Amino acid sequence: MPPTPTGESAPSLFARHPRVLLVLLVLAVWWPALRGELVYDDTLNFTNNEALRSFDVGSLLTKPFFREHLHYWRPLGSLLMAIGYRGGPVGVHVIALAVHAATVAVAFALLRRWLVRPTAAWLAAALFAVHPVHAEKLCWASALPGGIAVLCTLLALDAQLRWLERGAARVPWTIGAWLLLALLAKENAIVAPLLFAAAWFAQPARTARAAVRLAGATSIAAGLWFTMRMLVFAGAPATDPTNTIGAVGYAAGAAEVWLRQLELLLAPYPLTPFRSLLGTAPGASASIGLAFVGGAALALSAAAVVARRLPATLRAPLALLLLPPLLPALAHPWLGDFVLQDRHLSLPALGMAALTVVALRRLRGAAVLATIGFAVMAFTQCDVWRDQANLIDNGLRHAPGRAQVQVMAGNLLLRRAEAGEPAQLGPARERFALSLELLRQQDRTGTRLEAAARVGLGWCELREWQAAGRGPAVITEFERAALIDDQQVGAWVGIGTGKAMSGEHAAAEAAFRRALQLDRGCVEAWFNLGYLQFETGRRDEARRSLEQALRLAPDLAPARQMLEQLR
Repeated sequence: MPPTPTGESAPSLFARHPRVLLVLLVLAVWWPALRGELVYDDTLNFTNNEALRSFDVGSLLTKPFFREHLHYWRPLGSLLMAIGYRGGPVGVHVIALAVHAATVAVAFALLRRWLVRPTAAWLAAALFAVHPVHAEKLCWASALPGGIAVLCTLLALDAQLRWLERGAARVPWTIGAWLLLALLAKENAIVAPLLFAAAWFAQPARTARAAVRLAGATSIAAGLWFTMRMLVFAGAPATDPTNTIGAVGYAAGAAEVWLRQLELLLAPYPLTPFRSLLGTAPGASASIGLAFVGGAALALSAAAVVARRLPATLRAPLALLLLPPLLPALAHPWLGDFVLQDRHLSLPALGMAALTVVALRRLRGAAVLATIGFAVMAFTQCDVWRDQANLIDNGLRHAPGRAQVQVMAGNLLLRRAEAGEPAQLGPARERFALSLELLRQQDRTGTRLEAAARVGLGWCELREWQAAGRGPAVITEFERAALIDDQQVGAWVGIGTGKAMSGEHAAAEAAFRRALQLDRGCVEAWFNLGYLQFETGRRDEARRSLEQALRLAPDLAPARQMLEQLR
């Protein structure tokens, strides 16, 4: 650690226990994350994930994270999620909190090199520790892999600086190892080599031979990761039909995402994960898109000018601020309705914190006030992610015109209706109908989101049919959903349920088996198939199907009761 410059008398508290104080700050601000339940797509990644529930290490390390067509393979993240889930959601959040505390400690070590003065480094680390953009990776269980990738990336950067300080005489295998672990945690770590390059050029003493050694270690790590990915996915291409905005819309959207991410680092408001794009929204004018493109070009030009005037040690924080947001910006057409996701901003938050403290070096009180303000916002944001109802309520306040939020609200009401609150069925139907209307207005029909909305509407109609007890079961919306997206598991379960209620047993079984072909972890499909087999006298087959349903959902009382009857 560099010595304290002459003239500064660092407080003994910071000098003796700086990291301990940072960890205590992390715990004081983020402990409410431990109360969080499973939200958003946590049900898919945890409750319905048999490999994770059964701690099948082989599957966790060699199978896709979820939804194979998206090409998410995160073995290190999956393994730590499974370890944490041994203690339920709180176990996952404990690991996330520990990872964040370790990240802040490593960040402090980097900041001591970049800022030198211990009090400035500590204040920057504190600002980074409490920034509200960390809420997603701490409060949302499925976001744990991103936090692990950030930690490993910073450890790789720290290893690079230590290697250069020692003379860069050997191949830096430690850097390559941390890079590999970061990539195995989450694909976003592919941006790390750009950060290594920025840190390299920020060093005063460099040699061509050392550059070759660094490039060799990182290339081997990245190549090994890429080879393993190819083996997992067997060369199957990733597919997503949503990129239909055209070249101009793509450029405008990329510029907007990049600029608005930088804006969120300085002013992380509103406190919501439901933020949409403006420039590529239906009906947006060309002038809005051009304004974002021009703004991005101006920002990059300004950054280039600033970089030349900054001390060499501060060029790495500038790269941390500007480079990681490029990845989601360039991939924005494939990231869904809400591209401006806080979990992409952990690394940029470190760069922002370092540069902010430097900019306010004569106004240290302002930096302290900013830290306190961010801490209050972060503490508040934990409540947004506490449970699904709070998350959806936040979405309805901040993005009521987005169909995805309405579908989420409809699904929540539908679950309540099925749990014994039949009065919620009508409001659920209204939410699904509204989402379909919004999609029509936005010219987004024929999408996966429309299929999901029609599945929800289909279940509302089916439950109403059950209550009325008349005529053939209604499955029209399920069939429409399957036509739009034949990978929609819920549509096939709905078709099977409706066919079974109408006495079409062969068609019902075919639909359930199609659902299981798409998702072997679908509890509803296994249970309904077992019930159908039970009703048609195939006791052994029913027993196997119901046992599988219970393996996936041990608390499924109807399956357990039916198994008792089969004994």
